[in-house]
Amino acid sequence: MTSMGRRQFLTIGSLAAAVLAAGCAPRLPGTATIQGTGTGTGTGTGTGTGTGTRTDPTPVTAGAISELRADVARRSAGVSPAARAGLADWAVRLFLAAAPGTDNAVISPYSVLAALGMTGYAARGAAAAAMTSVLGGDPDTVADWLTAVDASVAAAVIAGTVNAAGASVDTVVDPANSLFAHGDLRVRQEFLDQLAAGYDAGLRTCDFAADSERCRALINEWVSDRTHELIPQLLPAGSVDAGTRMVLVNALYLSAAWDKEFTKGSRVDFAAPGGPVSVPLMGSTGTMMHASGYGWQSVTVPYAGGGLAMTILLPDAGAYDKVVGGLKGGVLGAAANGAHTLVALRMPAFSSATSVDMNAALTAMGMGPMFGGDMSGVTGSGADVTIGAVIHQAKIDVDEHGTKAAAATAVIAPAGAAPGSQEPVPIEVTVDRPFLYWIHDTVTGCPLFLGRVSDPTG
Repeated sequence: MTSMGRRQFLTIGSLAAAVLAAGCAPRLPGTATIQGTGTGTGTGTGTGTGTGTRTDPTPVTAGAISELRADVARRSAGVSPAARAGLADWAVRLFLAAAPGTDNAVISPYSVLAALGMTGYAARGAAAAAMTSVLGGDPDTVADWLTAVDASVAAAVIAGTVNAAGASVDTVVDPANSLFAHGDLRVRQEFLDQLAAGYDAGLRTCDFAADSERCRALINEWVSDRTHELIPQLLPAGSVDAGTRMVLVNALYLSAAWDKEFTKGSRVDFAAPGGPVSVPLMGSTGTMMHASGYGWQSVTVPYAGGGLAMTILLPDAGAYDKVVGGLKGGVLGAAANGAHTLVALRMPAFSSATSVDMNAALTAMGMGPMFGGDMSGVTGSGADVTIGAVIHQAKIDVDEHGTKAAAATAVIAPAGAAPGSQEPVPIEVTVDRPFLYWIHDTVTGCPLFLGRVSDPTG
């Protein structure tokens, strides 16, 4: 799939995410009971009761597990300054909490926000209040933000078929969301409708009580398929058991070519925290957005079509700690919206992978009441489902041709100005010291991936 215009599966999370829940309850009015397990092509049936004029969810077969999808339209939302600011602020706060220290790191703020945004529709009471405060908006607000991001990225994918040289290239952004639930979990119709409208997500079933390890393998296979095998195992052994009642999952895959390819260049000594390391740099000279602030400068490098870009924030020599210590969402916005000018950029290729148990980071951010809190929005009973863990993985490879990246998050619930006419002199930017980077669409600015490179050889 090469478009984000339609999400194919229900998931709570983003890139790759899973939420696990445990517990069950008597059937309630306005709930849908999903039954069906299978291997191979999978089979399943769905029944539902409720009020209103809408149709019951439609069961479909996809992969190894049956899916139930609510028949509702996706939300529509435009891009506002508040959305841009909220998305950038969320990304910075999450990165600082989830990736402290100086090692190479990458996360997907989009993925985690999508997973938690879906979870927000389940939360009630103190859990809901904490989530709204930390995420920067209520569930509908977050869903509106991500709907706008999806629309912008879909347009970027359509535009990203030809690079600046006129050569045909492929741009792929492949997101997927899914809720994996135990067959006897009585899920409220309203919850299914909210996930479908906000995230184009559906519900799949698996018999955790009978074979939780098989369910874990099926979920990991689903994530691996949708991340093109970059995230082969999101859920580690022991993360689900017979008491698991649901896992909300998001997966994201990105493959994008630079609008203008880099060329391989000479080696330099990169000032890594452990001492200088010799690395080859790749170079590109062309019109890019360049910005500067107190102790830093930035370059925004477009991918083919210009709808997606990577912004590199390079602190001045000796200023990395000060810049990161004062990092705010506004800095991301300023860094990614510089003036178009001629830039001679030299930077290292790099690869990075990060696996994070988000519980500690989210608790430190103020979301502690979510864990073990009231999630009665799922079934109507606060005793049925509780959030036990949020697991996130991300991986990125950057070279002279472009970028491939993937992320996954799981929530586990147990019970500027153009150049002048004179010959321009390019601004020379040599990335030979630790730097931050993020991949974003150029309309909402949402960081799909956000990372740190301290040692390109690491």
